[in-house]
Amino acid sequence: MNDIRYSRRTFLVSSGAAATWLALPAGAQPAATGWRPTRPVRLVVPYPPGGGIDIVARFIAPRMQERLGQPVVIENRGGAVGMIGSENVYRAAPDGLSFVVASADTHSINPHVYADIRYNAREFAAAAPIATLDYMLVGRPGLEAGSMKELAELGKKRELTFASSGVGSSAQVVTEALKSRYGLKMLHVPFGGSAPAAAAVMGEQVDLVMLPIAIALANRSKVKVFGVASDKRFEGAPDIPSLAEQGFPIGLEPAWIGLMAPPRTPPEILREVNLIVGEIVRDPEAKKRLTTLGLAPYTATMEEFAAHVNAEYDRWGKVVRAAEVKADSPK
Repeated sequence: MNDIRYSRRTFLVSSGAAATWLALPAGAQPAATGWRPTRPVRLVVPYPPGGGIDIVARFIAPRMQERLGQPVVIENRGGAVGMIGSENVYRAAPDGLSFVVASADTHSINPHVYADIRYNAREFAAAAPIATLDYMLVGRPGLEAGSMKELAELGKKRELTFASSGVGSSAQVVTEALKSRYGLKMLHVPFGGSAPAAAAVMGEQVDLVMLPIAIALANRSKVKVFGVASDKRFEGAPDIPSLAEQGFPIGLEPAWIGLMAPPRTPPEILREVNLIVGEIVRDPEAKKRLTTLGLAPYTATMEEFAAHVNAEYDRWGKVVRAAEVKADSPK
């Protein structure tokens, strides 16, 4: 799932004249615009401090500041599974001074799970990708299965329980996709984050959980690892096979992380931010840091990124609807 296949997608561009992603001619090449902010720039993290998205934001912020010539300030606006911070940027002025550090959870999944969401995810302007987040499927130490094949056989004989970081989380949706595709009997047990979900599996309270790779690797000796939930192995743990190579592809790409701007943000602003963030992410230091966080660096033009976000909105939406994942917005 780390291999993002743009060749089969229509490239789209976020236009300042419209609040949706519009098609660009094939082969259009990015160019520096020379835009620079005249005041401090906000990177709104829609989660509390200390989480993976927050760490990524704090890594790129000072490097953006060096290149933009203005302070780049992290603003944590956690709550409602990322919807409060996302709405804040959705309603901000389209002047290049506000970006949300968005993800598949906030922009590809939440819109399909929460009927009362107060922003239109498809109206945001896609600025720059940063990384992709993959998962590992792990089980409790005493689970009666030692391989993915044995786990699938067990899951067809009796009901297994699986934890997640919350209702509508990408961890739940990835597991629901696995459950649906292979006809497994599985009961969802939501927790308030990846850490308590992992603790429940290590404590033999729940059978399985899809964990962000960094958390899975940190607790590798305390769980049974069944594989990476993607088409390819993770570079930081090359000895762990993917579910796909074991004969159990899920059909979802890794969850994306990137900067999204308010609707109607001018293309020249988006393009400059895209070039700057791409330069940061391509640096070897960034790749090393992201890999330690269980992430894969992700660079693309703003057209490619918009196309990817658009396709992932539809892809994750299909899985959410098939699994009938619905919830009232948390307060």
